[in-house]
Amino acid sequence: MSFILRIIEIVLPVFYIGTTISYIYDFVRSRRSSITICHILLYITVGLHIVFIALIGIVNERNPVASFSEFLSILSLGLLIIYLYLETRFRNRSLGPWVLGFASITQALSSIFPSHPPGGEVDPAILSAWYSFHMVMISLAFASLLISALFSIMYLVLHRSLKRKSFDIFFNRFLPLATLGEMNYQALVTGLVFLILNIPVAFVMVYTFNNGQWDFQYCMYFTYFIIYTFGVILGKFAGWRGNRLAFFSLAALSVLVIATIAAKEYTELHAWF
Repeated sequence: MSFILRIIEIVLPVFYIGTTISYIYDFVRSRRSSITICHILLYITVGLHIVFIALIGIVNERNPVASFSEFLSILSLGLLIIYLYLETRFRNRSLGPWVLGFASITQALSSIFPSHPPGGEVDPAILSAWYSFHMVMISLAFASLLISALFSIMYLVLHRSLKRKSFDIFFNRFLPLATLGEMNYQALVTGLVFLILNIPVAFVMVYTFNNGQWDFQYCMYFTYFIIYTFGVILGKFAGWRGNRLAFFSLAALSVLVIATIAAKEYTELHAWF
């Protein structure tokens, strides 16, 4: 099983890169058919990655996320799943090359620098079912918020092109700015939903494995929740969609990344990160 795990770990980035290339080809050719090779490759890559994650848990006799490289891997899978949801909902593949390109980088880093500690060498909290649910929710939340940030960058670039009246192939192949703004908002909403679902799990983890002590990472988690709730409310009731939502998404993600990096110095339960 360990041999199979290593083989899939090597092959997985190839599938990611291949899927990304197929989406780039689809983008350049501007195909409109509902089912293409890039779609099929995306489903195969998601399925193979799910098998890979399951094998990590089986081989090491623990939950499949216990190191930074494993977190990068499940984050890559989350990016694919959230993108697939948005692509299906809005019936547009033009954003695939950018999202899948980013996911290919994170998965390649995970495979190049693998770390799979056995179950006997990890914190007992990592062996719990609560931890599994926690990591699934966090990965999907982070993936959604990363996609929102990527959509924000694209929106700002396209908006700038529109103001300059610079209509190149990239501008012509993209979906309308209004639709891109709506996709950005829906990615933000999706991220908030997964943050909310993780709140009860955070309480259980704190009082079961951390003696009721709220470390820096858990405290910052509620800060993320408040920030993104504020953004979703503004999008819903104040009509934020375009530049304002894009700048908000990028600023919020910057806070999240900086706080997550800083948390390594002030937390024990998340020390593996």
